[in-house]
Amino acid sequence: MSSKNLEKIAANVERFMNLVGIPDDTKRVQIEEELVSRMAGSADKKPSLVFAQDHLYLYNDKTLVKDYPGLGANSDRVLQCDAKKISILDRQAFLNNKTILITGAVAATALAGAALAEAEQRKRQSSSEVSYSNNNNNNNNNNNNNG
Repeated sequence: MSSKNLEKIAANVERFMNLVGIPDDTKRVQIEEELVSRMAGSADKKPSLVFAQDHLYLYNDKTLVKDYPGLGANSDRVLQCDAKKISILDRQAFLNNKTILITGAVAATALAGAALAEAEQRKRQSSSEVSYSNNNNNNNNNNNNNG
């Protein structure tokens, strides 16, 4: 495998680990190294990672190779990384019977962008409430001055 492909796999694995919220510590670094090595070494077997309920699963094709439990992540999402892209999986299908059903492919930046958009919307809502309150006060002052 070329070093460029290895770098791409490593970058995607790291993005995936960041998205699911696995703490960046020595345990994570060891797991990342192992995952990149395994995914690069079994590229012909379609390796993928799935995160669900604080477990990280490594698959080759549809065969479970390894389970990494209790990583300290706190995400409700079920995500998959196939070394090229990160996808959102159908949560119920995976939790009920480990079926990998992709509901949408997403880039790491799209998930981060959604979080930023949500924060921006909360900010707008809180500022519009203040604005509404100020407008109400201005209306009351105008009514008091006119009447």
